[in-house]
Amino acid sequence: MKHNDSFADLSANELKLKAENAMLKVQLEEKEETLRAIQCGEIDALVVQSQSGPQVYTLQGLDAELNRFRGEILERISEAIIVLNENHHIVYINAAAEKMYGIKSPAILGEPIYKLYQTQWLHPYDEAEMVTELNEKGRWNGESLHLKTNGEILHIEILVTRLPQNIRPCYGDILVIRDITERKKVEDRIRADAERLAYVLAAQREIAAAELDGPNLLQLILKTMTRITGADGASIEMLEGDMVICEAATGVAEPFIGLKLHTKDTLSKLCISSGKLQRVDDIENKLYVNFTFSRPID
Repeated sequence: MKHNDSFADLSANELKLKAENAMLKVQLEEKEETLRAIQCGEIDALVVQSQSGPQVYTLQGLDAELNRFRGEILERISEAIIVLNENHHIVYINAAAEKMYGIKSPAILGEPIYKLYQTQWLHPYDEAEMVTELNEKGRWNGESLHLKTNGEILHIEILVTRLPQNIRPCYGDILVIRDITERKKVEDRIRADAERLAYVLAAQREIAAAELDGPNLLQLILKTMTRITGADGASIEMLEGDMVICEAATGVAEPFIGLKLHTKDTLSKLCISSGKLQRVDDIENKLYVNFTFSRPID
């Protein structure tokens, strides 16, 4: 009886040892997998030397906190940030991009980029240049137009950065987009004003240097003014008593050179009596307009 009890105790101990051995084997495999992941750079870890040997502390919790912090920073950046995968599908869009394109993340994540906007290139070679720069240098910076889904067109400045292939699961491109539509409008106005001023100064020099008689000088002045203002025609009228005489004209008004009109109830009379510039946008609804002269031109 005692022999049988001893045999039973040995069997129980053997089973216990086998179970503990199996558990230790599983734990060892887990540690080996962790070590492999650390060596491959898949996770960060901190190794601390102790009396019992090196102790490994993984930093997955810290990495998650850092990712959360990075996400909050991206949400506060004023530029639109969009992350695309290798198939040009959207995997991330920040708050500024949501506002710029008028859409929320849940509605656009996973969708192809053309569902957010259509690109209109400023020059025929821009797209090819972007592809070359991304393939060779991993980044491209330039300007283009974005046609939004509501039909609005944005003039944008964009920085595209190609993510390395070892970054998962977001291998693709990062787009940093700035809306410069209003800035471009201001720049265009400044440029147009500068060009107009330069033309006026050149015209003044041309007129001052011209050795022309009275009528021809007046014609030169009128032609210059129509080019500066973009008008279809212009005329110069001289006052003689109660009459005004069209002394010079250009463009659509040129056939009326020599025309004499009575100053009564005319715009010319209003200009003379008030000493101020007069403007008429609709000759049919304005007093002091001479229809004999104005209607054929209009």
